[in-house]
Parts: sequence; C-alpha cells; structure tokens
Amino acid sequence: MTATPPRYTIRYAVERWKDSRWFIAYLVIVLAIFSVFLRPKGQSGTVVWIPSIEAVVIGGAYLAILYTFQRISYLEVGTDGLRLRYGMTSVTIPYAAISRVRRQPLDVAFAAPERRRYRNRFTRRLGGQPAVYIRVDRRQEDLIAQLQRRLGPRFLLGPDIVLPISDSEGFLAAIKPRIRAG
Repeated sequence: MTATPPRYTIRYAVERWKDSRWFIAYLVIVLAIFSVFLRPKGQSGTVVWIPSIEAVVIGGAYLAILYTFQRISYLEVGTDGLRLRYGMTSVTIPYAAISRVRRQPLDVAFAAPERRRYRNRFTRRLGGQPAVYIRVDRRQEDLIAQLQRRLGPRFLLGPDIVLPISDSEGFLAAIKPRIRAG
C-alpha cells in the first residue's frame, strides 16, 4: 500500500470560505424573514414559503460549492512533480522544471506598483504571512506560458509561482530533496 503524498491547502480558498459562509447564512436568514413579513395581504402561506425555500436552496448550494472549492484547492508533492489544483484548474509541474523554492511573506509579490492591482482583500489579509515562491526555470517558456494562461497573474510573478499555503515549512522540507535530486 502506498502512502498518500502530502497536500498543502491554498489559503486563498480557505479565506474565501471563511468570508462567504457567514455572509451567505445571514443573507438566507434575512431573505426568509423578509418573505414572511413583507408578503402582500391576503396571500396564502404557500406563496410566502416558496421564496424562503428558494433562498435556502440557493444559499445552501452556494455554500456547498465554496466548501468543495476550498477542499479541492491544494498543492501536492507527487512522485513525478508538483500538482497544483485550484478549483477546476489542475497543473503538474515536473521537478526538472523547478529551479528554486523559497519562503517569503506574500506582500513581497504585490509590492511593485504594477502588481498592486492584483491585491484584493484575501491577499491583504494574508500579506504578512509566509508564502512559497516556486521558481520555474526560465528556459521552460512553454510551461511558463501555460501556467500564466491557466493560473493567472495573481499566482504568477514572472517565472515564480506565488502560493500562500498551509505549513510552508513542511512543504519546503518535502520539496528540497526532490529539487536537488532532479
């Protein structure tokens, strides 16, 4: 039986889940209260509860999607390379294409004036916390172009993939021997 490779949660998805779950729950409660108290006079009880049920179903579905998104957003140290999965996007980066891995605060990635527009509330909140910077070899132009297209500019800083992950120290300990060996 093989051991499962270590997975490190991407913290953008965790922050989105933490932010949205209470907002959606309050929104569902408010919509249910409004549908009860703001109904037109003479309407039957069935007409009142249909919007409430719709609000609960839509809110619950949205919460389920956000929870699933949080659970399937991770960085995995595999046998043939790093597997980065963020929602429906999945990319495998071979160890031979990685030239360097380091740990720095996330704010470093967004310090340049041309990068400030990519800051949102999640990156500001996680700014002082450590992130991993995975340098892809500059000779791998096709891979860098593919990563840019699939991950977007918030994740890529030139040839560096910038990821705020859980347990960045554990990730560095797991990845360093593989990069030196590859």
